[in-house]
Amino acid sequence: MNIGVNQFCFPSSYGVERALHSAKALGFDSFEACLTADGSGARDGGVGDALDIAGYVNPLLNTSSSEADIKELRRIADGEGMRIAGVGGIVSFSIYPLNAREEGVAQKSLDAVRKMLDAARILGADTALVIPGMVTKDMDYRESFERAQSRLAILADYAPDIAIAVRQPSSPASAASVATHGIETDVTIA
Repeated sequence: MNIGVNQFCFPSSYGVERALHSAKALGFDSFEACLTADGSGARDGGVGDALDIAGYVNPLLNTSSSEADIKELRRIADGEGMRIAGVGGIVSFSIYPLNAREEGVAQKSLDAVRKMLDAARILGADTALVIPGMVTKDMDYRESFERAQSRLAILADYAPDIAIAVRQPSSPASAASVATHGIETDVTIA
């Protein structure tokens, strides 16, 4: 059994290096690193979040990170003896929601998911976790799911060696996991 922890389970005051060290010290087997925005400021189309994780910047894994930055993250993880099993992120969730009605916002989200897939490959991770945005009073579960599914289908062939796991916030408890175009999703459509 492999028990891992997401980077955002640690205080925002922890850099990724300290979070990796703490994960190892706490006995976790693996780590899910999080792609963040680059901190350049613009958050058009995004939503706020109670924990302000949208304001957190991972200096080694963000939308402007170079391949060298991502390789440095892998070097740090390897030095700690931690496997980076997955890449998660907040860009497709709270900054540029993948389920946005505005195509420009959705395109920025797809760019971020591509970056997550590229980073997963460099880091040796086998999964990218995509949270496609929130179900709200203005966008029900069906619309959110259909938007996310059609947009992620565009990326199905981009990184066939990386599993894309989609978790829809506010999904019903009876949601079932299904695979579509090699993309695992939580879905319940009544």
